[in-house]
Amino acid sequence: MRAPRLPVLRPRLRGLHRPREHHRHFQADAAGAPLRPPLLGPGADGRADHGDAAGDPGGPRCRRLPRRHPPLHPDAGRARDGFGDADDLLARPLRGGAGAPGRVPAHLRDEVDPQLNDPALKLLYEVPGLPVAFLPPPLGELHGGELGFRSPILYANFVTSLDGVTAISPLEPGQGGLISGGAPADRFLMGLLRSFAEVVVIGAGTLRAEERHLWSAERVYPPAVEAFGELRESLGLPPGPRLAVVSASGNVDPELPALAGGLILTTEAGASRLGGEVPAGVKVVSLGGGALLDARAVVSALRAEGHRTILSEGGPHFFGDLLAAGLVDELFLTLSPVLAGRERSSAQVGLVEGVSLLPSIQRRGRLLSVRRAAEHLFLRYSLA
Repeated sequence: MRAPRLPVLRPRLRGLHRPREHHRHFQADAAGAPLRPPLLGPGADGRADHGDAAGDPGGPRCRRLPRRHPPLHPDAGRARDGFGDADDLLARPLRGGAGAPGRVPAHLRDEVDPQLNDPALKLLYEVPGLPVAFLPPPLGELHGGELGFRSPILYANFVTSLDGVTAISPLEPGQGGLISGGAPADRFLMGLLRSFAEVVVIGAGTLRAEERHLWSAERVYPPAVEAFGELRESLGLPPGPRLAVVSASGNVDPELPALAGGLILTTEAGASRLGGEVPAGVKVVSLGGGALLDARAVVSALRAEGHRTILSEGGPHFFGDLLAAGLVDELFLTLSPVLAGRERSSAQVGLVEGVSLLPSIQRRGRLLSVRRAAEHLFLRYSLA
C-alpha cells in the first residue's frame, strides 16, 4: 500500500473557472438536431441562481479574464439592447415587459378568427341531380361545388338572425349588414346569385334604405369581379342584371344611379306621380288602377320584358305576396348566428310579412343543399 501524501497546492487565480457551456439563457442548439438539449442543464456558466445577489464589488470576479473559446450564441457579445427578431422571446428581455398572452380574450376572438374572413363555403349536404352551369374555378372553389338553375325560374335570397329577424326597422343608412354581420361568405353568395340573374327585383323600401347601393355582383364582392363577368358571359348575359323596383305609390327617385337602365313597376296613380321626371333609359310600367300591386302582374310584366331568370331581393312584404301567389321557385336562406330580439311594440320584421299563409295556404320547402362558412349556414330550398 502506498502511504498517503499531502495534496499539492498549485497556484491559480481566484475566481477563474474552466471553460463551460454558455449561460443557459443564451445556449444555441445544433441546427436540425432531432431532440432539443435541455436549456436549464447543470454546469451553466455565469452567476449561480442562489448566490449572493450583491457580491463583492472589489473582488476578483469583477475582473474576468478573456475566454479562450468564442461564445456559443453569435449575439452573446452584443450590448443588451434587445433582439433583431421579435420571436426571440428569451428570459432576460421578457423581464422588461410581458410577452404574448396565452389566449385571446373572448371579446376579441371574432377579430382574429381567420374563418370569419374566409369567403369559402363548405358543402355539408346536397341532393343529387341539381342543374349545374359552368363556374370559373375561383367561383366553384368558393361556393364549394357547382351551381345552376332551370329556366324560367324565380328565386329569392334572404338572411335572417337566429330568431328569424330579416331587417332592423326603421333601417338607418349603413345598417344593411347588421343581420349578416357583413360576412364575406354571405356577400360572395349574394354576388354569385346576382351573376345568374337577368333582373333583380326589389321593393321601394329596400331602395330607399340603400340609395347608394348598386344591385350588381361586383358591388357586394369585388374580389371576384372578373370571375363574375366570365360567368355572365358564358351564360349569354349582359355585364350586369337589370334592376326592377316595385312601388304602388310611385314614391321612387328615378335619378338614383341604381335605376340607370332600370324598370319601375307601379300603378296608374304611381305612373302619374312620376310624370315626366323619369330620365332616359328608365322605363315605367303601369300595372292597373288599383291601390295595390298584384304579385302575378309584377312577374308577368318582368316576363314580358324578356326576363326568364328573376332574383327577388325585395323585402319580406313583397316576398310574402310572391309566396301567397305561389310564384317563388327557390329560396336561398342564410342563417346568421346573431340574435336580434324584439320589443313588445317592435317593428323588426321576419322573413314573411303582410300575409297569413297557414292554415289556408300551404307552402313547404324541400331542402336542396346546406353549406357552411364559420358560424353561418347557407340553406337552399325548393318551394311548392
